[in-house]
Amino acid sequence: ARQHMNIPMSVIPVSNQPGIAFEAAMAQHRRSIELFEPTILCCTPSLAFALWEEGLLDGFEAIITGGEPSSAGLRKILEGRGERIVIEVYGLSEVIGPGVAQSCEHGTLHLNEDAFDAEFLGQELVLTTRHNQAMPRSRYRTGDAATPVSCSCDNPHQAIQVFGREGDFIPALGLYLSELEELLVSHGYSPCF
Repeated sequence: ARQHMNIPMSVIPVSNQPGIAFEAAMAQHRRSIELFEPTILCCTPSLAFALWEEGLLDGFEAIITGGEPSSAGLRKILEGRGERIVIEVYGLSEVIGPGVAQSCEHGTLHLNEDAFDAEFLGQELVLTTRHNQAMPRSRYRTGDAATPVSCSCDNPHQAIQVFGREGDFIPALGLYLSELEELLVSHGYSPCF
C-alpha cells in the first residue's frame, strides 16, 4: 500500500481497542502490517513482545519502545539475530513526554542533558527543565527509581538505568517489575505477566 501513496514515509496510527480480546487485537495488527508493510514499529515493549510471539516482526528494521520500562533480555528477543534495531525512549508527560532519555547502540539510556538538569535523591530521578517556558519544572520528583550507570559509547550525556515507578516495586520479592521481567525472560518465560 505504501508504494501507492507516492510519499517516502507514512505514519499509520494503530492501537488496541479497549475491551477487545487479545486474538482480535492481534488479527487487527496482522491486517495492518500486511496492508501497509511498515519497517519501523513504535509501541510499548509488551506490545512488541506480543507481536514477536505472533511472528509479526518479520520485515521490521527498527522498533522504538517506550511507555514502560523494559529489560535487556526483552530487547535481545526483539532484536532477533541482529535483524532489527531496538531503541528505548524514556519520558514523562509532566516534563516533555518522550525525550527525557534515549538508548544508545549498547541499549543504555542517556539523559537528554541539553534539555534537563538531572539529580538523584536516593534512587529517585529528579529533573529540572532548561527550556520549557510554558510549564517549567524545577527539581521535579519523577517518582521513577533510577540510578546513574556507565556506558562505553561515545554519547557524552549521563547514562542511567530506570527501574520503574515507585509503585512498580514488589516488596515481597524485593524487585521492580522490570527486574521481574528480566528474571522471567532469562529463564525462558514470557515477560507479559
